[in-house]
Amino acid sequence: MVFFLAFLYNGCMDKKKLLLIDGSSVAFRAFFALYQQLDRFKNANGLHTNAIYGFQLMLNHVLERVEPSHVLVAFDAGKTTFRTEMYADYKGGRAKLQMSFVSNFPSFVSC
Repeated sequence: MVFFLAFLYNGCMDKKKLLLIDGSSVAFRAFFALYQQLDRFKNANGLHTNAIYGFQLMLNHVLERVEPSHVLVAFDAGKTTFRTEMYADYKGGRAKLQMSFVSNFPSFVSC
């Protein structure tokens, strides 16, 4: 899981906490944390929701523990990046993502 914490200060020295979250990494981990129960996590349309549910649980847990003043969740764009331009085999050894995982992503983006 990838969480980054930064402390921000304004002119009055009020301490603020910025929590940066690698949303793609956390979603992937959440999906496989509940993978054995995949059929229990479906909505009325048959969409698997285990990644959404697990992500929310993890997010709530870290928000309670860290108590940040600001939160930013970033997701991979899923496009060619400078890394793939520099090294064609970047992430080349990874298996293709399962459709039951990929189908969760529109729900993350719409939040």
